[in-house]
Formats: sequence, structure tokens, C-alpha cells
Amino acid sequence: MDLQLMDDLFPSLLPELANPLWVDLNGPYDDDAELINEEGKVNRWVVQTACTTYKDPIGKVPLEEDVDEEEEEEEEDEEESETNNDDIQMDDAMEEPSMASAEEDNGMGEWGM
Repeated sequence: MDLQLMDDLFPSLLPELANPLWVDLNGPYDDDAELINEEGKVNRWVVQTACTTYKDPIGKVPLEEDVDEEEEEEEEDEEESETNNDDIQMDDAMEEPSMASAEEDNGMGEWGM
């Protein structure tokens, strides 16, 4: 019998190492260029996502609002303390003339009884 006929009747049961439709082993392939290309795509995607999506993740409170609220509270406290200082100064100013007028009315001055 002919060997060619034997190959047709009993094909090899071992699989091919690489399917020629999937892998082109004859052409040159540069792994570094492919890696640089993929990294560039990922970096562009990250930058685009960072610029076009929400700044804060869902469930997280943005820090800027906390800072703004604290600044507003500090400003309110400062305003309240300023108004309190003004009130105290007004009270002091009102008390000083009344005490001076009482001393003058008495005529005795500081040492008189």
C-alpha cells in the first residue's frame, strides 16, 4: 500500500501547535511597539475619564464643601465676635459719661462723701 493512501485513511490525531488562521508566525512582530500603543490608549482613556466625569466618587463627600462650610462658620463667628465687641465698647462708652456726670452732680469729686 501506498503511504499517501495510509495518511488519508488514518489522519494524525495530534493538534497543530498554532492555527495559521490565528497566528502569523512568518511576519515580524514588535512587542515593545504594541505595548507602547496599548499604554498610550489607556493613558488617553484615563485622562478623558478624569476630565469628563464627576470629580468625586459616589458616596464620598467632596472636601471643598467641608472647607467652605468651615470658612462660613468662622466668618459668622468673627462677625458675632465683632458685634459683641462693638456692643461691649458701646456699653463702656455709655457707662463712662454717666459716671462722670454723677460725680459732677455730686460736686464732691472722687474723695467726697
